[in-house]
Amino acid sequence: MVPISPQAYSAEAVVFDTRPIMALQQKLIAQKAAKEEALDKYFLDLKNKINPAGMRTQDLPEWNKELANWISNGVMNRKEIAKGGMAQQEHLLKYQDLLSKVEQSKQMGKFQSDLESKKQEGKIDVDDFPLLDSIRLSIYDKKHYKNPETLTPYSMGDFSENIPTWDIAKQKQFYVDFARAGAKPAERINEKTTYNPNTRSYTTTYEEVYSLPQLKEMAIKGGAAITSDRSGYKTHKKILEEGESKIPSERFINYAKAYSKIAPNDIMDTPEKVAAAGIVLNNSGVIETVTDKDIKREPPQRGFGFGYGYPFGMGVEGNALDEITNIVGTKKGVVVKDGVANLNGVPYTGKLVMLGNEIPQSVRSPLKSINYTFGDTEQVDVNMVNGKIESIQALGRTVGSKQPARRKSLVSRSTMENAQLKFSTEPQRGPQMQFGQGLAPQTPTFTFPGGKPIKF
Repeated sequence: MVPISPQAYSAEAVVFDTRPIMALQQKLIAQKAAKEEALDKYFLDLKNKINPAGMRTQDLPEWNKELANWISNGVMNRKEIAKGGMAQQEHLLKYQDLLSKVEQSKQMGKFQSDLESKKQEGKIDVDDFPLLDSIRLSIYDKKHYKNPETLTPYSMGDFSENIPTWDIAKQKQFYVDFARAGAKPAERINEKTTYNPNTRSYTTTYEEVYSLPQLKEMAIKGGAAITSDRSGYKTHKKILEEGESKIPSERFINYAKAYSKIAPNDIMDTPEKVAAAGIVLNNSGVIETVTDKDIKREPPQRGFGFGYGYPFGMGVEGNALDEITNIVGTKKGVVVKDGVANLNGVPYTGKLVMLGNEIPQSVRSPLKSINYTFGDTEQVDVNMVNGKIESIQALGRTVGSKQPARRKSLVSRSTMENAQLKFSTEPQRGPQMQFGQGLAPQTPTFTFPGGKPIKF
């Protein structure tokens, strides 16, 4: 058995040694004090590392507020910050932001000083004064920045002397690519149509141009957009200044004339209006030349063959001029062969007298479309040159009548071509005449008396 000390049952007092415990407490207190002292020193060192010397005066008021808030937050949350984690991370991020603002203010101070010197030397363009005013504002003011949303600051590259030239490529991009985007020319000019008797089809060529309403809409768009391009804005401002001299430049005059097309009662007095004029000037001409082939094929039909080398209405039975020959050829002895009227084997030159109802409807309908009409019993002279019909003329009286002729205007071959081309593109209202090649290939002018182009 283990012997038990008699003192365990005695009334004698037991004395414990507390010195080790007190020593431990003192050590823990000392460690805590040292840790807090180190933490205080850490915060103090951070604060001392922030030196606002060199900052611009206009930046200091807001910066000092941020500094005071940072210090106050550090004192109030020092224990949480000391533990690390998110609290400490946010505290250090704000510290870095304060240092960054100091550096930004110093750099902007140097930049501003350089600009002020350039201004004194007259090296800053008047257009750049608003930029300089923005730079003078505090870095805490959003108006200080080139882009208030991203807080992108201005740089020397934003000033006029460093703006890239508005070269030909930029001009094309603005005047042509940007202006014409989504806008197809709405009008046609110089429209010409030719007929191929072999294929019985038409080929039309025309030039596309922008209408005045289109030009106006494009100009408004361009005038609004030019403000976002400093290079383009500066260029159009210079054009405007060229008009302020005693003798305006030719360029300014051209732009002013172009602007008057869309705003005849207004004055071109701003860079935006000059840009609008540039849009008009660069889009007023022919945009594109278009050729439409085989736009219409005529079915074989009998018509009035005017002897153009090919009958106008080539049917399975041949040239319809044979029908006229059956009426007057017995008197004149005219024989039609291969589209040429012959008299005794020689191409006929002279006049064939006919009745209105002897002129095929395929000829009368197109002529009616240009208001040239005659009655069924009215005399119509068909004039032939070298076996080809050259013209027709209604006399306003019946054949054999002794009454004076009330001659209507002479209808030439080209006029009849115009009439048929116009008639062929309208809804069918009766037989149509078709045109082939004449004595020599000719391109019809397609204009009615009065000079107005035909609108198909």
